[in-house]
Amino acid sequence: MTKAAAFVIDDKDIAYSGSGSHTGNRSRMTKQSRRLSITSKEITLTHTPTGVSVSGKVAQGHYSRREMQHLVAELRARLVIELHRAVARKLRLPGR
Repeated sequence: MTKAAAFVIDDKDIAYSGSGSHTGNRSRMTKQSRRLSITSKEITLTHTPTGVSVSGKVAQGHYSRREMQHLVAELRARLVIELHRAVARKLRLPGR
């Protein structure tokens, strides 16, 4: 019984797109906290050779810049795993 070769998607084959929304009444020069604003972010990852795409969203909320960066990084990591599964399913790789 032989093991199947490891399936790996090269990072250059993944297209990243994202959009975000920001609402709030902070003026540009104020020292108010970013947490007073409501922000959200939507990310889409596409495997360019197969055209398979997955998307996810950070829910609207009161996030500081650091919190939003952390949430986007977590979302992107989850989406990469989901993209691997979707591409494997499309290519009908055994054991996936």
